[in-house]
Amino acid sequence: MEGKAHKAALYAAALIMGILWFILSGCSRSIPELIPDPPQLLKAFTCEIQFSMEGLEGTAHLERPGRSGELQSASEAAVNTENGLELCFSAPDTLSGVSVLFLDGRARIQIGEVMSDFLTVPNGQEAVLPDGAFISVLGKAIEQASLPSQPKENWSQDKDNSEWIFTGTLAGSLDEPASYLGSFRLTVSNDGLPVSLAVDDAGISVQFSQVCPVI
Repeated sequence: MEGKAHKAALYAAALIMGILWFILSGCSRSIPELIPDPPQLLKAFTCEIQFSMEGLEGTAHLERPGRSGELQSASEAAVNTENGLELCFSAPDTLSGVSVLFLDGRARIQIGEVMSDFLTVPNGQEAVLPDGAFISVLGKAIEQASLPSQPKENWSQDKDNSEWIFTGTLAGSLDEPASYLGSFRLTVSNDGLPVSLAVDDAGISVQFSQVCPVI
């Protein structure tokens, strides 16, 4: 009897040790970090911007999409007008009073009553807005960051978890696929408000302020 009791005690002890090992080894395993979903950039907003581009500094009022839908022709109903921009420059003096509409590679520049349209088309029969133009870079960066299909890996949080940073790449137009404008970083608040944009290769930096959603 004593032998059976001894064996039973050893079995129970071994069972308890096995359970403890299972529990403790499970607790010691690394738990994958839960990364929250990045914010959705506002589709429509107005704001003030302060920018710098290769030494040129200035300010402007920005609206997304603003009046950019005016650039859409009747035959292009598929163009997403949400990705358009309207800029009204207030500084420097050489740009003060200049308004620019941008949509899908098209731009209209207005100075007082004088307007000029620029189209990015491959046949060379129209004036071409360069891929590196300030409003083109600004529009493409905001459009890219606002796409809900962007992989989560393109987003990262700052050290305080108070803002998100979207990292993307600006490529050239379809008629110049080899052109490369470099990578960019668009900082967005947890509420989906743009905070800043940096395109180092193009020498462009933008600070957004007084951002207001448009309903």
